[in-house]
Amino acid sequence: MEPTTEETFDDDGILREPGLRLLRSLSLGSAGASFIVIMSLFQMNKSSDALSWVLYGAVLAMPLFLLSVTAYQIYLMGGAKSYPHMQTSIGSFMIIIPFSIGAFSLVFSVICLVYAFDCKAFAVLLLSSIVAISVNSYFRRDLTKFIEKIKG
Repeated sequence: MEPTTEETFDDDGILREPGLRLLRSLSLGSAGASFIVIMSLFQMNKSSDALSWVLYGAVLAMPLFLLSVTAYQIYLMGGAKSYPHMQTSIGSFMIIIPFSIGAFSLVFSVICLVYAFDCKAFAVLLLSSIVAISVNSYFRRDLTKFIEKIKG
């Protein structure tokens, strides 16, 4: 079961333990996905520029996600007193930068993988991603307005 917003953040907007555990798990799962991409490429008998880019994206993403996992684990081990440190520049840097670059690299890797096998599938992936991002953005704006209206 996913933690609720009240369980995830305190009144100051600082992550609590359930939120840190969720993000640590997401980072660890993403590192695992990167590893799967790398191992899958080693088993293929194909070679192309696009597949090389897939490999580069995955090998960049995996250690960055593991760095994020380590940072989240250090905060979890430090307990609630260490959580405000996440708001400092070094704390934010250790969490946001590696995770963001890793996420971009893994998404880039998957996009290149799809492109390497079928250009039409790549076009479908690109179009469906744009639609999904647009719908999600609209939903978040609408939900934010709804919450503000309730708090009113």
